Amino acid sequence: MGRTIRLTCGGILGLNELGEFALQPSQGSVLAVFVPLTRLQRDLGQPARVNTVLVASSPAPADPEGLR
Repeated sequence: MGRTIRLTCGGILGLNELGEFALQPSQGSVLAVFVPLTRLQRDLGQPARVNTVLVASSPAPADPEGLR
C-alpha cells in the first residue's frame, strides 16, 4: 500500500550537515528526504510507529524475539 504526501523542500543539506547520510554505503548521490517523524506519523495515520529501526551489531546472531 502506498500513499502520497506533498511536502515543500526547506533546503539541501551540505556534507557537514549529514547531507550524504544513507543506511547503505554507496558511491553515488544519496536520494534521501528527512521528514519530521511526528508529521510522517500524522499524515500516514500511524501514531507511535517508526519506519526504520537501527540496531547495533554484536558478535552473536540477533535474537528476533529479543528485538521485539
